[in-house]
Amino acid sequence: MIDSYKFCIIYMYISKLKLGKMNKYRLNLHFPLIGSVLAMFIITIFSFMYFQETAIHGNKKNIVDKFFNNLELESEYDTKVFSNFIDMVGSDSSIIKSFESKNKKELFDLTKPLFDKLNKDIDLTHFYFILNDGTVFLRVHNFNKDGDTIKRATFLDAQKTNSLSSGLEFGLMKSYTLRAVKPWIVDGKKIGYIEFGKDIGKTIESLSKLLDTQIFIAVKKEIFTDAPKEVKNRLSDKISTKNDYIKYNTTIIPKEINDIVNGKLNNTDINLGDGTYFVSLAPMKDISKKKLGSFIFLSNVSSEHSLMYSSIKILTLFLTALTLILLTIGFGLIKRREDTISTLTEQLDKKNRKLQKLFDIQKNIIIISDGKKTLLVNEATLNFFAVESIEEFRKISEDISGRFIASNGYFSLEKVPNNKNWITTIEPLSGDARIITMKDADGASHTFNISISQFEEEQYLISFTDISATMVEKINLSKKIEKDELTDAFNRKFFNKNIASIIKSLDSHTYLGVAMIDIDFFKKVNDTHGHNAGDIVLQQFSQYIKSSIRLDDFLIRWGGEEFIILIKTKSKEALLRAAEHIRQKIEKSKFDIVGNITCSIGITIYIPGEDIIRTIERADIAMYKSKESGRNMVSQLENSDTNELEVPTNEECLRAVLDENAIIVNFESNLLDNHRYLPEEVIGKNWFDIFIDTSDTKETMNYFKEILSAKDGKIDKHTNDIILKDKTHMLLDFENTVFTKEAKRFVLFVAKEHSETYL
Repeated sequence: MIDSYKFCIIYMYISKLKLGKMNKYRLNLHFPLIGSVLAMFIITIFSFMYFQETAIHGNKKNIVDKFFNNLELESEYDTKVFSNFIDMVGSDSSIIKSFESKNKKELFDLTKPLFDKLNKDIDLTHFYFILNDGTVFLRVHNFNKDGDTIKRATFLDAQKTNSLSSGLEFGLMKSYTLRAVKPWIVDGKKIGYIEFGKDIGKTIESLSKLLDTQIFIAVKKEIFTDAPKEVKNRLSDKISTKNDYIKYNTTIIPKEINDIVNGKLNNTDINLGDGTYFVSLAPMKDISKKKLGSFIFLSNVSSEHSLMYSSIKILTLFLTALTLILLTIGFGLIKRREDTISTLTEQLDKKNRKLQKLFDIQKNIIIISDGKKTLLVNEATLNFFAVESIEEFRKISEDISGRFIASNGYFSLEKVPNNKNWITTIEPLSGDARIITMKDADGASHTFNISISQFEEEQYLISFTDISATMVEKINLSKKIEKDELTDAFNRKFFNKNIASIIKSLDSHTYLGVAMIDIDFFKKVNDTHGHNAGDIVLQQFSQYIKSSIRLDDFLIRWGGEEFIILIKTKSKEALLRAAEHIRQKIEKSKFDIVGNITCSIGITIYIPGEDIIRTIERADIAMYKSKESGRNMVSQLENSDTNELEVPTNEECLRAVLDENAIIVNFESNLLDNHRYLPEEVIGKNWFDIFIDTSDTKETMNYFKEILSAKDGKIDKHTNDIILKDKTHMLLDFENTVFTKEAKRFVLFVAKEHSETYL
């Protein structure tokens, strides 16, 4: 075998480089170098801008969280302060006496000085005395307004819990207020409620200064529908949008206010006055979580942007200098490399003729290919296809794989998944899977075995050994033995021979799915159209499934009209989609003679380390569920659901077998149509042998076979007399009979289907 170094030289020669005949070799890398350096320059600048802008915006987005955190802390603090003052007011005997005697004027005179002081010291804006039924007895902050009933959430909560309740909400005068309501308990008796409130406007102003952000509120107009006339009059001078009033404004209102309130401008920059502001929007809610409007935040980012642009200027100057240095160094390296290559190619040109001759004396067809294009061929290749040069060879097909013939199931491009290289597809295969067929210049077919060696990165040295005279017959015989003669699906011999290697080929991210497929009402096809029609349906059924599965999936005829598909899958969801695709393919396909048919499918996932027969049993149970649920569907059995069907006792099986209604009368008309646990090729004249794993009761078995062979469920009198006469004897004989699990489930199904006696 020629070593890779020699082939490298040949490759350069055959590829028409012939560099030794050139005066000067040019790499032509100057423009790519310039383009690469400039691309690096531009990407660096824009990346810097992007990350700086992202950092600026990210910092400003945090202002919303900071606002709500501080608002919550302020509210909690104010609530505690209010609670202390409420307790102080509620413990004053003079105030208690005035309230209980309903002396409003006296109560006002006693509490008005306290309100004025708290208004000045802690921004208190609301002070209420409320009766137990929610009627306002006195507004200390508005003496002339009383007698209305409070229905706010804070009051109702305090009334319900009989404890302090606080939160932000609108009141009668439609001001967004922090309210604290507390039951007024005197000598163990609740005499009313005391409420303190603080308009949030001043809190917002202080938070605006703290966060260095302009904050205002857009309040929904619908909130003011039931507001007093004086409140509505005050709204006339408020800036508003279509649906909102703008309140608590701490800066000029942007012209884009409509888009801001509607959420069209959120988490973005706008130009306002002589600066740039970052806009954030957050919902404003009351204590009951009802949305009342929106908080609008305008954060000045002018200084951050100015700093960013200054940094970009400095970075640009630095990158410009670096670019010039890199280009200078790059041009020097390119020139040195060109000189080196020119010297080497002159030496290589002197050797290529000798090496080409060494390559051509190989008798096998030998090529170098990357899977898309044949890069090098030897003389044996040119002679086989009767062409003069590789250029002429490529006129018919760019790569030799285009000359593979899809024949006898051998490898061809049809077996290569989409977007995959044919070489990497065939390389991990072994034995018969590496055989291809090609025609020579005279049209004669030749069969070759392929051997592949890694030549260079993504290039392969491929040798084609002609095995036409020796291996073809052996391979065809092997394939025939492992294929079902009628449907061309794999048979059980193939399954038994290959299942261990199929399981071993699974990687850590791949599971083996098992699908059990059965044709619905197949017996009717045979009964109505004959067994020849049934064979045609089975052949077409197999072909439709093959066209719906991948190359690395395996279709196996399990028996009768039952098939198994071994599917490599990433998840149980993917397995379900694959099975559903097959079911729909069958449902939509046209079959000769019978038209449309359907199938029932059961699927499950193989558990590593378990007996594969156990996996097939789960798929079988799942398929049974599809049959029971109406057919033409896919049912999936989880790995843990192994006891989906109960297994009856021997006695239950025997009683079901001996019952004429359950087995004999309905055998021909209903049995095969309603249950397909056992293959049709087994449930024939010898079906009963599957039920019993013993040879001690041959005489009794013959009785059963005679009865069950009766046509149309009819039993002649003689046979019936025998079975009735010997029924007790049979039960005794069968006392220790061993039934298989499948047989038990089969018998139990028939018993439940046709005879209420054994339910």
